[in-house]
Amino acid sequence: MPLAVLPVLASPASASTEASQTGGAGKYPHAVVVPNVLETSHASRETAAPNHAYYTAKSRYDIDAFIDFFTPGQMAYFDSPVHIGGVFPTRDVFRDQIMGPTLEGWSKTGGKSYPLRVIGDATSAVVLIRNTAELFGNEVRIISSFTFEHGKIVRVVDYWDGRRNDEALKNRPPNTDNPRTLGTEIVRVSADPAIKTFARHLGSALAAGDVDSAEALFSDDALFEDMTTRTTIVGRPAIGRYLTRALPKLPYGPGSELPHVLGSKQGGWL
Repeated sequence: MPLAVLPVLASPASASTEASQTGGAGKYPHAVVVPNVLETSHASRETAAPNHAYYTAKSRYDIDAFIDFFTPGQMAYFDSPVHIGGVFPTRDVFRDQIMGPTLEGWSKTGGKSYPLRVIGDATSAVVLIRNTAELFGNEVRIISSFTFEHGKIVRVVDYWDGRRNDEALKNRPPNTDNPRTLGTEIVRVSADPAIKTFARHLGSALAAGDVDSAEALFSDDALFEDMTTRTTIVGRPAIGRYLTRALPKLPYGPGSELPHVLGSKQGGWL
């Protein structure tokens, strides 16, 4: 299970209106079809407006506007829980095989997909989003990882808790058919050196089962959210105790690997 890392805790009061202010005219014009609740305290300025516009196009079922956010050449898209996606030779193939039929189906439901929080910058970012119940039969809270090159999306991977939505998962292929690399082979790690260093140290400690080293990387008042076990722990000592108990059985514990890192000095993803 991937982990999101923030250097400090954000206040709910810092939710930004920047997306609507910068996206309402100019480069990212759009009608208001999704709530403007995007929190950007751990994101760079240039990330907010295109992020909101991306999900606006998606929720308008506007395939032309949506697909334009992706690089024209080779790209990767994966919905990890349902084992959908792959590495595509061009965005047009991605459009024809995946997103065209998907948005056409969504247009008949009236459902929406909109961002709640973005962490990162214009090279890589993590976005927390909500899909309304109309899209998959139940509300889905998703964490999406984005890698960009020259202002266009090269790789997207969606992570969400499949245990909350049996309907969406009933026809998924077996786990053996889920690619292990999830498209990391076509992108370079463009995360800020600070977040890469932290990720490498934390990933190595967790993979080695070294709880003491992992615990030492957290601040006194750190918040640790484990989406695998639906657990939230506050404070470094409590995090250490949790890892001591649970790490041997967790997917990011002993024997795990750190395949890719995203983000900036303000926060990231591993």
